[in-house]
Amino acid sequence: EELVKAKQSGHAASLKDVLKDADNIKEAAKAAQSEKGSTAPADATKKPAVPASYSRHIVSYDDAMPDTGVAVTGSAPATSSSAPAGSTTSGTNGSTIRNLNAKSLKDAVRLVEWAEEKDSRTVFVTNLPFKATEQAVRNLLASCGEIESILMSRDKSTSHVLGYMHVTFKEPAAAAKAVETCHKKELQDRVLYVTPAKRGEKVEFELPPEVKEDIRHLVRTDGEGHNLSVIKDRYKHNHGKVLDTAKWGFKKFSVAVTTIDGLVLEVQADKRLTNVIFMRGSEKHKEFLKDKEEKLKLMAQKTEAEAKKAAEAAAKASTSGETPAGGTAGATASTGTAAAPPQNGASAAAPAAADTPSAATSAATPAAEAAQK
Repeated sequence: EELVKAKQSGHAASLKDVLKDADNIKEAAKAAQSEKGSTAPADATKKPAVPASYSRHIVSYDDAMPDTGVAVTGSAPATSSSAPAGSTTSGTNGSTIRNLNAKSLKDAVRLVEWAEEKDSRTVFVTNLPFKATEQAVRNLLASCGEIESILMSRDKSTSHVLGYMHVTFKEPAAAAKAVETCHKKELQDRVLYVTPAKRGEKVEFELPPEVKEDIRHLVRTDGEGHNLSVIKDRYKHNHGKVLDTAKWGFKKFSVAVTTIDGLVLEVQADKRLTNVIFMRGSEKHKEFLKDKEEKLKLMAQKTEAEAKKAAEAAAKASTSGETPAGGTAGATASTGTAAAPPQNGASAAAPAAADTPSAATSAATPAAEAAQK
């Protein structure tokens, strides 16, 4: 019942909602503080504390208004969701709702500040080797400062490492040092990406400058228009080893190539699953695009012609199927003449039995059946 009332007053009911609406909460807190005329300076060095009694459910009315002297007795019926916040309705005290909002808003601001303070001490580490252990990461980051906690992400069903983790230090300076000194360090033949923990931001992987230049050189020297496998084979021939882009976080070589300036991947008109590589804007690239456009036009015309031919064939088949199968047989039966060759002696019996109506009917029936078959 308290949750319903709080939602009617516009209160965010979970930590997730609070964090999503962090900016609006701060603005609302400032507005509330200015209205009260409070000018007490905040201690910038003190870390915001999370309320010890905080949980995902709404605080009770008794906790919301300990000093107001307003007693809430009985259970108030739920009101319409369209009722404005702070309005006095049957069984609901308007000041109670306002006091609840004030305390909940204060707690929400404290939670947001606590989350932001923790993020300032946390780094996001990705492209971890799947066999990496928590102790290996601790050893790598130990020189940056004291580590408070490590959260290694694992698959819920198999418990396998997913390749990324969050490391929280005791001090923000240690997190900044980890980003500065440990970013792009190698661990078990993998390049780690150590970045500040910022919500909603993705880490961009990239190849080393020397690898980018080697691939550009291979494409520039008679490599345009070739499949990507040709470029990989030539790299292996020149360097004596396979180019494993997973070392820098790329699962596919084609994705790694798209991060290199000056190169572009194109898909052939007749082979949609094959990528060919070009120097962007080169003569070979322009010629390829022109040929591809012509091929696509021819393919479209061919497809249109085949569709038209199929439609004509379907129309012809439907037209021939409109004539009833028994039309000729019915006419033959009414005139008493056989329209099909004699079968099973039917034509021999017809002249002899023509004098009597019953005989004519019996003679016409086998002939009609034969014509219908």
